[in-house]
Amino acid sequence: MDASPATDVVHQAILTLHLDPVCQNKEAANKWLTELQQSVVYAWKVADDLLHEKRDLLSCYFAAQTIRNKIQASFAELPVESHESLRISLLQHIKHITPETDHTITLQLSVAMADFALQMTSWENPLLDLISILAGDPPNPDGQHIYALLDVLKVLPEEITSRHLRLASERREILRTNFGKMFDAVVPFVSLDRRLLDDKKYTDSGGHHSSSASTQKAMQCLTSWFEFAVLPTQSMNFEPILQYAVTCLTDRWTPNMAHERAVECLCAAVGVFYGIRDHSDEHYVLARWVQEAAYTMIEPFNVCVAEEDIDKILGFARLFSDLADALTSAIIYSPGVDLGSLQTLEILLLCAGHFDPEVCNVTFNFWYNFAEVVHRHEDTHLTGLVKPYVKRLLMALRRLVEMEPDHEGILDEDTDSYDFRLRVSELVRDLSCIVSPTECSVEMLGHMWPWLETIRKREIDGSNPDGRSGWELIEACYFMMGTVGRLIPATAEVVDPMVDSVLSLPSNFHVAIRVSAISLLGEISHCFEQRAHRANEIFSFLLLYLNDPICAQAAASSLEKVSMVFRDLMGIDHLEVLFTALRSIDENNTVPRHNVVGVLVSIVCVASRLSPTESKDILREVVRYHVGHLSQHCTDGAPRIADPTMWLDRIAVIGRHMTSSVEPGMIHPCRDVVIEMWPVLDAVLTKYADDSRIMERTCRALRFLIRAVSKQCSELLTPLVPKLVEVYNGKRHSCLLYLGSILVDEFGRESEFQGGLLLMLEALLPSALELLKDADSRKMHPDTLDDLYRLCGRFVQRLPGPFLVSSCLPSVLEVALVGVLLDHKDVIIAIQKFWVDFIRIAGLPEDEDSPVRHVQLAKDILFEKGCGAQLVLNLILDVVGWNGFGYSNYFLAEFADVIYSLMSLDRVKMCHWLEAALKDVAVKMQATNGSIQITQTQLVSVHKAITSAEGIKTVVQGLKNLNRLFA
Repeated sequence: MDASPATDVVHQAILTLHLDPVCQNKEAANKWLTELQQSVVYAWKVADDLLHEKRDLLSCYFAAQTIRNKIQASFAELPVESHESLRISLLQHIKHITPETDHTITLQLSVAMADFALQMTSWENPLLDLISILAGDPPNPDGQHIYALLDVLKVLPEEITSRHLRLASERREILRTNFGKMFDAVVPFVSLDRRLLDDKKYTDSGGHHSSSASTQKAMQCLTSWFEFAVLPTQSMNFEPILQYAVTCLTDRWTPNMAHERAVECLCAAVGVFYGIRDHSDEHYVLARWVQEAAYTMIEPFNVCVAEEDIDKILGFARLFSDLADALTSAIIYSPGVDLGSLQTLEILLLCAGHFDPEVCNVTFNFWYNFAEVVHRHEDTHLTGLVKPYVKRLLMALRRLVEMEPDHEGILDEDTDSYDFRLRVSELVRDLSCIVSPTECSVEMLGHMWPWLETIRKREIDGSNPDGRSGWELIEACYFMMGTVGRLIPATAEVVDPMVDSVLSLPSNFHVAIRVSAISLLGEISHCFEQRAHRANEIFSFLLLYLNDPICAQAAASSLEKVSMVFRDLMGIDHLEVLFTALRSIDENNTVPRHNVVGVLVSIVCVASRLSPTESKDILREVVRYHVGHLSQHCTDGAPRIADPTMWLDRIAVIGRHMTSSVEPGMIHPCRDVVIEMWPVLDAVLTKYADDSRIMERTCRALRFLIRAVSKQCSELLTPLVPKLVEVYNGKRHSCLLYLGSILVDEFGRESEFQGGLLLMLEALLPSALELLKDADSRKMHPDTLDDLYRLCGRFVQRLPGPFLVSSCLPSVLEVALVGVLLDHKDVIIAIQKFWVDFIRIAGLPEDEDSPVRHVQLAKDILFEKGCGAQLVLNLILDVVGWNGFGYSNYFLAEFADVIYSLMSLDRVKMCHWLEAALKDVAVKMQATNGSIQITQTQLVSVHKAITSAEGIKTVVQGLKNLNRLFA
């Protein structure tokens, strides 16, 4: 853009963008306006002029948004001498804000003012100056600009912690400290004088408190400052607005929006004293005030329940949960006393007693954390005090997971009820440290037993022939017992009554009861080792339901677990019954075929425990059955559309669970079985080479089969490796690279195979590198990058010598250096692991197991050829977000692993590399964003923290500190 456009032209473009019905005109206007916003000079002036002219809402919004974006992202464009004029202009716009001003424009201008104040380092006291300018001198809480001031005061602390604003961490800390000290100057405006609570202008005709705009702004402002978390609270000089928030919550006529903001305000206050233990804490007065206020809200909560006002109920639940979370330490260390009052748990149970599961769900995070803390504390007195509350919670959860009485079938996995049950399962298991699994099961069994007897009695006398009355309670009890089933001690006396109740269930009971009861048998299967005499009745019971369309999946899963327990008691007869059941399911179209997986696992696991001859015979029969079906998809006459994935998945299951023990020198009983499969798998690789999904399944099956028999299937390498290379070079499925890594892992240490494996890599690499030739290509093919470096990593681990002298090494290292800059979890893990293993080679002792040549080659690559220095630079660029990615702490741990490995190899060189990288990165980042101001002292501090580290955790902390400098 060569010249500043007239505001008339800009205004017309804005109208075209929003109002013109022609799409082409809209696109052209959008492109032109975007260029204007990105211009270095003209955007500032045009936006300022539009705001002064106030033509219409659209133009004012565009102008406010432009100024905010420019200040937030491009403040460095602005010459220092123009800062003062921009400040004056912004203040003029802010002064024109009234309660009638559109909220979006108000927000944009307030954020712009806040961001400007925070980035203008020459402005020493922006907070006090803004108060003085907008509230007068002396400040007047009822001044004409109070509305605008509240907006600015609200966003100021929020923007200090915002990651969208590129402030150095040192600047943030200075601002946080100064603002915390100046909070007393803010209090008159957030408290709005005690007249707020009494003045008639704040009440409606019925005498109920209404919420003026400025009142709600004041609550939002105080919320923001509470979340700022550096405030003095002993004087409680902000109590009037807190009291007003409580009034909003206790008054049934409070509008929902005001109620929500009152909840947010009190929750923010709770956050201030999070973790408080007793009266010695500086925030004790505030904590005690909020605690007492919350205890007065039981009746308002019940009123909302009666009126079914779910939004307000959820607000109360959030407040109660946050308060309980903040007071956890007090409850743990002084249960029942002062801040540790157990009434906090009582108000939480109000939420659990509500009929809507979502209300109780709000409290789950507290119960998770509370259970963990109680478990760590190991205090029997404390456990005894809180156990009655947890038992009541468990009964409430049992009621909440009940299905509707008229529900048909079982819960669909896509429903909210099913998701809620998953969360309940996790919570009940966590709470088992307070109420033991045995106690929980006894409670549930005792609760449902009368209902079972009643239903059986009605069945006998004919008054309830279908056995459905009260079924939902019984099913819920079975579900609750199943959640803790795996935690029940094998010797627990409750196990036999549980098993009896399941095995004696009439077949006409609601199918949901049967499914939950069958699943319970699987969950308590570990208890059957001491109940071997019940093997046949349990086995027969589960087989009975394998052909039931609804119960089959649960029966197969439980059968798998039970078979693992009874495997030493099961022989050929049991396997034949299982195999017959498996074939019956395949032939029965009413039962989904994926339900046989548990049966198949049972067969393979039990067969693997038999003698080698018996194991070989039964596994060959099972394999031939599946390979026979798979081969039908590969014949010349088979339709191309036929999907063989089910059979491939089953073959993978067979390979994964073939765990026969083989003595040294013995032939693996499954060796011939695996080799017999190859022709059919080869045909699948040929016919379905275009289908990445089927290729993925085929490679997975081959992976488990090869892992099962290891080196004894070496004769497969001759046909498999050429086939792998052929298909990959033609279709480039990354799963074939992963399969190659399995071959290297299994056979790479054997010298007779090393040459062929290296030739395989050299044949695969050109096609892989073609997909990774530039940054965009690497972003488009992360799976290829991931699997390629899993393969290369195996070469480093298993045959480093040949790999280090191979012709493909330079290309591999080149991509590995730039690959660390990609924002992809699996890629980061694979490449960092590759580098750690590579560095380990350079650090090996020079002995017969690690020839001098291997070690020296690795060192030369890192030290002499510059790979080490470049690697450190790229890692530091990652940490500071050079590519715009926000790496998680998990990634920082991966980066730290590489850096610490380099330090372990040569700390002196690592110090030099890191110093150069920090200087280079600081220059690059500051050139990109002038608002980032990094001092030499800060860089030295980070450098020292990292290079003096004696463990990976210390390096991670140093990288976190570095990240904060540029955040």
